[in-house]
Amino acid sequence: MTGSAAVRTTDDAVVAGTPAPEPKVGARHTGWLTLPLAEPSARTARLHTRTALREWRVLDEVVDCAELVVSELVTNAVRHTVGCCCVDLRLWMDAPVSLVIAVRDDDPRMPCPAGTPDDTAESGRGLTIVAGMCQRHGCALAHDHKTMWAALALRGTAL
Repeated sequence: MTGSAAVRTTDDAVVAGTPAPEPKVGARHTGWLTLPLAEPSARTARLHTRTALREWRVLDEVVDCAELVVSELVTNAVRHTVGCCCVDLRLWMDAPVSLVIAVRDDDPRMPCPAGTPDDTAESGRGLTIVAGMCQRHGCALAHDHKTMWAALALRGTAL
């Protein structure tokens, strides 16, 4: 991402010129996994996440949280992205502190939460769930795409 990027952080402030986080040199990471813009992509993303994190010996508690965050971010991209056909997922460890999850799509619009859902609503809580589970999260915008990202605490993972 270059040029006029913007990031929305957990306090909803928009900061111009700040890119999405990137893996450090030598960090454990996956390449970008490209998924179709279709409902089954969230399941595929969860399986990919579980497989990578178990290989990296991440604690099950963190794996479970990561799967939920991945599911919410990929589902949001699938449901709300306009004008593209795929979504990309990338994971990396910013060891020993955090696991970073990034979901990129070709819709450069900032996500717009619809407000507080009522008690019977079946959707509308995804970004609130992500915010509650992560150390930090945000949305980095570029002229032709956005990257939703979240960082989870590793909490005693064997590295």
